[in-house]
Amino acid sequence: MKWAIILLTLIACIKTPLCADVHTVDISGASDFTSIQAAINAASFGDEIAVGPGVYYEKIIVDKPITIKSTGGASSTIIDASLSISYGSGTQYNSVITFNSSQEGYSAVEGFTIQGGRGYGGIGGGGSNSYGGGIAVLKGSPVIRGNIITNNNVDLANEGHGGGIYSGSGTSPLIENNFIMNNSTYSHDDNGGGAGLYVNWASPILFNNIIANNTGSGSGGGIHLNSASAVLINNTIADNSISFNGGGIYCRGSSEVTTSLENSIIWGNTAPTGDQIFVGGYWGISELSLNYSDIEGGYAGEENISENPLFEIGPLGDYYLSQIDAGQLLNSPCFDAGSDLVTAYSLEMWTTRTDGIGDSDLVDMGYHYIPEPTTVLLLGMGGLLIRNRK
Repeated sequence: MKWAIILLTLIACIKTPLCADVHTVDISGASDFTSIQAAINAASFGDEIAVGPGVYYEKIIVDKPITIKSTGGASSTIIDASLSISYGSGTQYNSVITFNSSQEGYSAVEGFTIQGGRGYGGIGGGGSNSYGGGIAVLKGSPVIRGNIITNNNVDLANEGHGGGIYSGSGTSPLIENNFIMNNSTYSHDDNGGGAGLYVNWASPILFNNIIANNTGSGSGGGIHLNSASAVLINNTIADNSISFNGGGIYCRGSSEVTTSLENSIIWGNTAPTGDQIFVGGYWGISELSLNYSDIEGGYAGEENISENPLFEIGPLGDYYLSQIDAGQLLNSPCFDAGSDLVTAYSLEMWTTRTDGIGDSDLVDMGYHYIPEPTTVLLLGMGGLLIRNRK
């Protein structure tokens, strides 16, 4: 209940100034700008950038507190950095989106497919590192909501950190309602990795995300936590793989910080050591507190289970939960197995059922999809507009 209150309070505090301007972007030339970065450059504190459908072949740097939101949803509004990767000496900005604002106030990006990034940082050998193929959060507390973060790869240096997202030292992003899938990383040792997400001395909140099918070398196929004080609620971390430790989650670093995870599913991940979770290693041991979650192979914690979650393919993806009332033969053990009422997490309009009926009573474990018939209506709440995925 404590984390539910903190999460809802944080979301309620994220507001846009009343005097904000709206800048429009469309590749057709019918709006204010044809480039998202040009709109960012013209925007002022608290402004909103509304981006029309299309494929935008560019990398963007967000260096001020602004909101960047698609008007058509993630499936039809794509930011692709693959044609603008720079190769040269020194630091290169090769993430699709780099958050680099030291100003007070929240930045936000909502409703995009984010793909084709290779990461912020150095190129080649000599001990160089790269960070955040899809999104690199270098400063601030941005909101990353309702995006498909996919097909990004940090492989241009000795150590890649965060194929999908990198949350850097001192940052505290809110990462909610995203698909973080099919990203990859290269690292010559276990210090790198985090094919889905790398958290480095940071304190993000991850709420209601799918982190799946990410792969590479390093440690942490789904998430790499280095001295992190993160909060993870209602996430599905599944089918990730990595070459060293922690197919699902790798947790190491300072013992003075704790990552808390609840109402989540960690299943089907693979690694040579610790398929689902690995805590420790040469770099030290951070605390990892898991409760009310389904972890393959088991993990100590309050009301944790280790039972097949019985995933089902549904209208918007592969990680719905089997439920008799939705037409399946069995109820998933994750059904009504969370830590509190669904209303405590404002997920009553979201669903784990293939028939799209919203969650009720105790919150189900794992990711909740937006019901397909109301996807467009709820885009402003961070819904994902994905049609006919299978």
